[in-house]
Amino acid sequence: MDIKKVADNWLASAEDDWRVAGHLMEKGDYAYALFFCHLHLEKTIKALIVQQTGEHSPFGHDLEMLSSKLNFTVPDEYLDSLRKITLYNISARYPEDREKILRKFNQDYADKEIHKAKEISQWLKLKLKY
Repeated sequence: MDIKKVADNWLASAEDDWRVAGHLMEKGDYAYALFFCHLHLEKTIKALIVQQTGEHSPFGHDLEMLSSKLNFTVPDEYLDSLRKITLYNISARYPEDREKILRKFNQDYADKEIHKAKEISQWLKLKLKY
C-alpha cells in the first residue's frame, strides 16, 4: 500500500465534502450539510489513521470509534462533539421523523455545529504529516 497516496485520497475527498457542506448550507439544506460535515471529519480521521499505522483505516462511520485508533488523545470536549456529529450520518440519510429533524436542523443550529466541526478539523489537520 502506498501510505501517502491512500492518505492523500482520504484528505482530498474530505475537502470535497467540506466544500459540498458549504454549498448545502448556502442553499439552506442543513441536515445534508451536517451529513457532509460528518463525512469530512470521518475521512480526515481515516487519513490520520493511515498515516499513523501504515494500514488501511477500519470500516465504519462512528467518529469516536475511529478517533480511538489514533495515536494521540482526543480532548473530551471534541469527543463529545464527535459523538454528536456521528448522529448526523444516520439522521440525514434515514430520517424516521423528517419534520422533527428539519425543525431541529435550522440555520442557527447548523452554524454552531459547522463551527465546532471546523475547529475539530483544524485541530486534526495539525496532526497530519504532509
